[in-house]
Amino acid sequence: MNAWLRVAAGLALAILFFFLAALFRRIPDPFFAGRYASEWAHDLPSGDYKTRSDAQSALQMLGEASAPQIRVMLRKENPPWDGFLERLNGVVPGFKYRSYDATLGKQRAAEMAGLLGANGKAAVPDLIRLLANDQTNVEAERALVRIGSDSVPSLELALQDRNIDVRRRSAALLGEIGQLSKTSIAALIAANHDKAPIVRKEIAVTLARAKPPDDRVMAALLAAAQDLAPEVRAAAFASFGILGRVTADISNALRKGISDPAPGVQLQAAKALWHIEGNESLAVPVLVGVLGTSEGWDAAYALGEIGPRAASAIPALAKILRTERVPRAFRTPPSSAYALGRIGEAAIPTLTSVLTDPDASSRLSAVLAFGFMGRKAAPAAPKLLTLLKDRDADVRHAAALTLPGIGAKSEDIVDALSDCLQADDIYMRFTAAEVLREIAPNRHWVGSSE
Repeated sequence: MNAWLRVAAGLALAILFFFLAALFRRIPDPFFAGRYASEWAHDLPSGDYKTRSDAQSALQMLGEASAPQIRVMLRKENPPWDGFLERLNGVVPGFKYRSYDATLGKQRAAEMAGLLGANGKAAVPDLIRLLANDQTNVEAERALVRIGSDSVPSLELALQDRNIDVRRRSAALLGEIGQLSKTSIAALIAANHDKAPIVRKEIAVTLARAKPPDDRVMAALLAAAQDLAPEVRAAAFASFGILGRVTADISNALRKGISDPAPGVQLQAAKALWHIEGNESLAVPVLVGVLGTSEGWDAAYALGEIGPRAASAIPALAKILRTERVPRAFRTPPSSAYALGRIGEAAIPTLTSVLTDPDASSRLSAVLAFGFMGRKAAPAAPKLLTLLKDRDADVRHAAALTLPGIGAKSEDIVDALSDCLQADDIYMRFTAAEVLREIAPNRHWVGSSE
C-alpha cells in the first residue's frame, strides 16, 4: 500500500512540476535594434504614428520570431482593477493611472499579424478567437486572409466552434483565402447542418468557390435549396448561378425556387435560371414580380443584365422609375434607370414620356437611363436637348453630361457643361471638365481638382 502511495505522490509531483514549468515558461522575447520584441509590441497601440510605424518595421524585421509577443498582445485583457484605479485619478492628488486599451491593443496586434503574412501563422488560433468580438473581428479577418493558406486548417476546425460568429466568419474566410481545398470542402459539407441558419447560409455562399464543383458540393447545395430558412435557400440558388452546372435535379430545383413564397429566394432562383439556361421567358416575369419588394433593386439590376431580352419588363420598370429615390442620383443612379438603359432602344418611347414628368427626380432618372444606353439613345437627343433649359439644375446638368455620350453635338451642350463646373457636387464638376476637354479640346477647361 505504501508503495502505491509513493508512486501516486511521485506522479503528483511530476504533474505539478510540468504544470509550473508550463505556467512560468518564458515566452520568447528576441532582442532587436536595442529593444526586446515585447517592447516593440507594446508600442503598437501608440497614438503616435512614428512610434507605431517604427514598432511595425522592427517586428517585421524580426519576422516569425516576433509572433509569440504578438500573441501576448492578442490575448491581453484589461485587469479587473483597471476601472477602479482610473477613477482614483480624480480623487487622489498626484495619482496618475494610465488605463490600457485592450481592444485597441488586439486590433493593432491583429493588424501586425497580417503584416507578417505567413510569418504570423503562429497567431492564427488567437486571431480566430477574435472573430467572436465585433470590435476586433474586422482586423482579425484581414489578418487571417493575409496569412493565407496557413490559416486554413484552423479555420476548418473553427467550423465546429461554440460561437456562432466564429463559425460564420470562418466559413466565409475559407472562401476568401483562395480556391477551396478538398479538406475545406469536406469540412464545410460536414458543417452544413449547423443549427444556426446564418452559418448554413455562409456555407452555401462559400461552396460557390468550389471549382470545378463535384457531386458532393452539388448535393450539399441541393439540400440547402430545401432548407427551412429562406436566406439559406436563396444562398444555395445564388451559388448554383455562380457554378453554372446543369443537371436534371438542379433544373427542377430552380423551377421550384421561382415559386418559393420568399421573394429573396424567387430572385436568386430566377437569376440562376438566366445564368445557367439563358431562360428569360421564366426569369423575367419572376424578376418583375420581385420589383415591388425589398429585393426590388437587385431584381432591377438582374433585368438590366438580361438586357434587350427583358423588354417585357419595361412598363413595370418605368413605374418603379417614377418612385425610386436614391441620394446623389448622378453618382449612384437608381437601379430602374440602369435596367431600362441596359434594355436599350425598346425603352426609348417610355423613357421619353418620362422626360416631361412634373417631378424633377423622375426626369433625372430618365436622363440617367439614356446615359446607360450610350449611342443607342441617339433618337432621344432632341428631347434631351430641351432639358438643357430645365428648371431643375440637376436635370440640366445630367442632360448636358448625357448628350455627348449619345453622340449629340451642339454649342448649347458646351454652354450647359460649362454651367456644370459650378455644380455643388465635386464629382459632377470633375466629370464635366473631363467631357469638355474631350469635346472642346481647343479651349481651356478647369475642373474642381485643378
